[in-house]
Amino acid sequence: HRRIARDLDLLLVDGRDPWGNGRMLPRGPLREPLSAAARADAIVLTRSDGRVPAAVASVLERHNPHAAVLHCGLEPEAFVRAEGDPVGLASLKGFSAYVFSGIARPERFEEEVRRLGLGLVGARRFPDHQRYSRREIEAIGRDARAAGAEVIVTTEKDAVRIADRPAGAPPLYALALRVAFPWGIPLQDWLLDRLAALRPARTRA
Repeated sequence: HRRIARDLDLLLVDGRDPWGNGRMLPRGPLREPLSAAARADAIVLTRSDGRVPAAVASVLERHNPHAAVLHCGLEPEAFVRAEGDPVGLASLKGFSAYVFSGIARPERFEEEVRRLGLGLVGARRFPDHQRYSRREIEAIGRDARAAGAEVIVTTEKDAVRIADRPAGAPPLYALALRVAFPWGIPLQDWLLDRLAALRPARTRA
């Protein structure tokens, strides 16, 4: 909340689709006008390719030319069994998979599963933040069996909303991701430097 005192402001921006349609809620994805970027100490570009999109550069030039720009991406880390045990990404390569998710961009998740070498034999998409009922989980299990899937794969976000895995269905795995900063200074290093610079000012106060 903006009334809570804080030392730094970070603004996360989608590196592939920075401002959506440029409109604020409910007509677009923005929570505030683009001019609010002036408050940011750093811009964190998610899904970045290491370059600053022209749309972001234009806003920074107008409203915040001195903000740091950090580049990050999500990288697959492991598949996690329903029991919580991780297995290597190559462990499921070549398996036929039925996938399901309740996230904003399910096509990205499905594309990532394919890229890891699994063959998709079926997919089911739910609304974002879906709370799964027992009936829906059972239906996923039936659909996966009917499609000939060897494994069922979902996201970590969805896995925590599942009380019981589908009975008699193929094994359930969640695709675990990690945040990486492959270009430029990592966020942790930037934060530590900035917080160290703030410490003398706090001591004087």
